[in-house]
Amino acid sequence: VYELPNVPDRVDESCAIVDMRNIAWTEPHYHIETEIYFILQGNGLIVIDRHEQTIVPGNVIVVPSNKAHYV
Repeated sequence: VYELPNVPDRVDESCAIVDMRNIAWTEPHYHIETEIYFILQGNGLIVIDRHEQTIVPGNVIVVPSNKAHYV
């Protein structure tokens, strides 16, 4: 995970580059800020608040604050 700095006027969002090629899944967790995923390559499944969604390149996924999620 490579955390990127937040834009000063967007403190409720976070941005990071994540390479999951060697990770089968993440543990369910949540954040106090909104998280935005830009899927660049690969396929998978994201679960947000018990709602499953297949992810493919080109998807943009918005995870609202305080919602449990995992990939």
